[in-house]
Formats: sequence, C-alpha cells, structure tokens
Amino acid sequence: MAVEPLSLFDEQDGPSAGPRLVVKPAGVKIHALDNVALAPLLPKLTPMVRGAGGWLAWADADEVVHGFLAEETQTHATNQVLAPIILACEISYLDIPTPAGQTEATLKTALRSGARELGLDIRDLDDADRPAVDNT
Repeated sequence: MAVEPLSLFDEQDGPSAGPRLVVKPAGVKIHALDNVALAPLLPKLTPMVRGAGGWLAWADADEVVHGFLAEETQTHATNQVLAPIILACEISYLDIPTPAGQTEATLKTALRSGARELGLDIRDLDDADRPAVDNT
C-alpha cells in the first residue's frame, strides 16, 4: 500500500501555517494494529506503542510512544488491521491528539521519556516553544 505524502499532511491538519510534520527517510511503515474492544476510530497522529500482538494506541504515561498513526484508522474488535505508522519524524506537539481518558500532562510525560531516542523529535512541548498565533 503506497502512502501519498499529500494525503498525510495537508493544510486542514492544524491551526498554524506551514508544515509542522517532517517524516524522515523510511519513516513510515505498515504495521498490524492489535484488536481493540469496542473497535474505536483512531485519529491521524494518534500516539502508538508496540504491544505483544501488534501496535496499540498509547494509554499510559509509563509507556514510551513508539510512533504515530499516519492516517485515521478504524480498529476492529476481533481482527488485526494494517495501518501506516510514522516511526521517524519531526512533529509539533500541537498536532498530536490527546487520547480519550488521558490528559495533556500525561501525554507530555510520555513524549519526553524516550521518544527522541526512537527517532521521534517532538517540538512545542513547552509553552515557551509554542509559536505565536495571530488570529487577526
């Protein structure tokens, strides 16, 4: 399955101007997502972790984020689903959705602990790093 760069990152992805996601060479791979009860729809750029049976959406501050979903993906309650996972990139924290049941603080903690060593360079984690937004 070929992944078109323009289908991954377009102008409707966020409030600020300019690209905020740069995928490094060979940074997107197709992986199996583990089956998930209730089969939630996962939004693009959902933080992901490697599980025993496949990849799962990140859900715990103690887990290191290993990648991000490259596109919105419907999971399945009993079967694995193939999805493109971004494994190496530079990304703005502002574009990463906070998973249901989690807080921004726990997500920031997880992103600060080991993601860079895995090839995920997260910008804008601190308020001082955030770009000024001109709403005029």
